[in-house]
Amino acid sequence: MKSILQRRSFQNARLAVLAGLLCISRFELGAQVDTIEIKKQYSICKEYMSQKNYVDALPAWRFLYQNAPERYQGIYVWGNELFKDLIKKEKDPSRQKGYVDTIMMLHDKRIELASKDPQKFGDVGDLKGRKAFDMINLRKDSEDEIFQLLKESVELRKEKSSAAILSSYMQYAFNFRRAGKMDCEQLVSLYGTLSEYVQAGFAEKKDSAYIKAQNNLDKLAEVCMDCKNLVDIYQKSFDKKKADADWIQKAASNLERKECHKKDEFKTLPVVGQIFQENARLQGTADAFYKLAVFYFGINQNKEGETFLQKAVDLEQDAEKKAQYLYLQATLRFQAKEYAEARSLARRAIQLRPNWGDPYILIGDMYRQSSCGDDACSKGGPAWAAVDKYVQARQADPSCADKVASRLAAAQNLYPSQSECFFLSLKDGDSYRVGCWIDESTTVRTKKD
Repeated sequence: MKSILQRRSFQNARLAVLAGLLCISRFELGAQVDTIEIKKQYSICKEYMSQKNYVDALPAWRFLYQNAPERYQGIYVWGNELFKDLIKKEKDPSRQKGYVDTIMMLHDKRIELASKDPQKFGDVGDLKGRKAFDMINLRKDSEDEIFQLLKESVELRKEKSSAAILSSYMQYAFNFRRAGKMDCEQLVSLYGTLSEYVQAGFAEKKDSAYIKAQNNLDKLAEVCMDCKNLVDIYQKSFDKKKADADWIQKAASNLERKECHKKDEFKTLPVVGQIFQENARLQGTADAFYKLAVFYFGINQNKEGETFLQKAVDLEQDAEKKAQYLYLQATLRFQAKEYAEARSLARRAIQLRPNWGDPYILIGDMYRQSSCGDDACSKGGPAWAAVDKYVQARQADPSCADKVASRLAAAQNLYPSQSECFFLSLKDGDSYRVGCWIDESTTVRTKKD
């Protein structure tokens, strides 16, 4: 009896295992069928979408969204396109609203999926910006939500934000300020942040859209960005904010952008100098020291200005900016009539930025204003050397042709006459070495007697 019970128990267990295996195989078969069907519907949807045949694509799209919402990014890209087409064709406002609601639902779902798998579904900041743009076009009255989406998008993307997003964010901030939801201090702060991102975007992509965006930012912020407003804002906030490196940096950039540090009625106000000084102390960057140097030049404290300009030169790693600082140093030495030192600095600028004409022109101006030579002919040497530099400037940088033209005429007017050089056995085209500090080879050029 015991053996019979044991056999029955074994058989029951075996049947249970077989039943379980059968269930598993049926489940796996169902999953396989679903997968095959999903792939089939994806292929159908993709084909119809490529043809912009939205009517026939819609059933396949619905199947995919209902059965595989986390499988394909294309579901959300196609859905956006499909329902926008339906909105265009629909005359019933209530149905149009339903389609708009669907588009927003798809945005939300994709953002949710992207927060878990950005590689598959995209960058959350970018997706929030896309939703904001669709709301601007489809739900214009949702200003608060649009503003929040643009804000979140920019805070996530920062300098990677598109020019359009940055410009739109500023537009809605302007609207908020006009509606009394934002004050000038907040708008000015935002302007500083967005301008930094615009400049970074242009530096990376060299896309003119960023130039247009900056122009739009300037225009929208103008209501709060005159020097009087800026100085009033900064005077009220300086003591509380002076340890905030980000606030100080934006304040210095805004004052520089509006050239408040160059205007007589503002440049001597204590807060202006304090902002540039704190910016240099907190940032310790070439740009911060350059801004401080320019401030000191503006209040005629050139010794201090040159000290900080040298710090900017020492710290700067970007070749074009370093060339700009060196050129400014060269200009200062030229004004002090320290021509040899000025030329050395200008040559360093040329090495860093060889396609820039201004340093060549500066050297030419030094030569043209120098007195070298013991006789009428050799005294034309500096003018000949100056012409060489002006020609080099035009060749290196065609954009400076207008600057060069007037200087060439002035230098040519200093040429000696043919008879003055004849007595030294020199004629047009002969090689000649200019003496004194210039010490360069050039070519003899004369005027007709």
